[in-house]
Amino acid sequence: MPSGDDYVEAQRNSALLVDFDNIFFALRDEIMENRYEGEAVDLALRLLSTLKQKLESEFQSTLLIGRAYGSWDGITDAPNSLAMMSIQPTYAIHKPGKSSADLELSLDALEFLLSRDDIDQFCIVGGDRDYLPIVRRIQERGKSVMIVSFEGTMSGDLKAVVGSSNFIPAESLIEPKAHTEEVPAEPASHEVTAPSPNAESIDAETEKCIRLIMGVLDDLEKDEIPLVAFFKEYMNEAFVELNHEERNELIDLMKMRGAIAIERREGPFGSGMGSGIHYAALSLNHDHPWVKKVAQETNEESSGTQ
Repeated sequence: MPSGDDYVEAQRNSALLVDFDNIFFALRDEIMENRYEGEAVDLALRLLSTLKQKLESEFQSTLLIGRAYGSWDGITDAPNSLAMMSIQPTYAIHKPGKSSADLELSLDALEFLLSRDDIDQFCIVGGDRDYLPIVRRIQERGKSVMIVSFEGTMSGDLKAVVGSSNFIPAESLIEPKAHTEEVPAEPASHEVTAPSPNAESIDAETEKCIRLIMGVLDDLEKDEIPLVAFFKEYMNEAFVELNHEERNELIDLMKMRGAIAIERREGPFGSGMGSGIHYAALSLNHDHPWVKKVAQETNEESSGTQ
């Protein structure tokens, strides 16, 4: 039977407070060297998903409160995805060069510190020096505080206050394949390479997703659809049994195996996409064995019902 101390450790509860503007602009402008917004948003969401898993598995921490603070200008798809991760999006006033996200985050952290005795640990995603006052308040109350930030944007003073053991480099939460464009080396002749996809290797979830994409494109009478719109209007409803990360992994698998393509586009696309707005567009590769198989089955099913 665990001791009292072990029991308390196992029952640690946390509040995750995210300066989304901070990580988004760091990714877009510095880490990804001004690549378009859709990629930076996707990477930021993956980072937070990995962080949540790390808090649960490595720190045995149950997330009781999740908040993300941002202006959401030009990244309107992010709030919906955050909500699905149990992180409540919160609006922050933004003007060129400055966001109120750090102030909003600090005020909420202070409120939770004073009103929620069940919170043992605060995890702040953002490395600005402006977080020094609230971090000190949290420490004075005997609570644990952890900071997650990119090394290049992390305040040295803030890092010194929390200590290196309570600092998680944001870079460590991003899979290398998600933000690099390195071309893998050709395998040696003795290595076994992954088999080319064939019609028989398709699983039920992938087949269902291809059918969904086909149906959506047929209904729209288009060859492609913005990836964000596909997730929000179709994917989330069709795959309710999967969580946000699992739906992303399914799309990533199909892209990696060549069944779909995701390419950068510049608006407009239908309504709401002005010129100069970049977005990711999803399309089917009709020459792929999986897509051919599903198309053939769909045609046979249609013929059988006539």
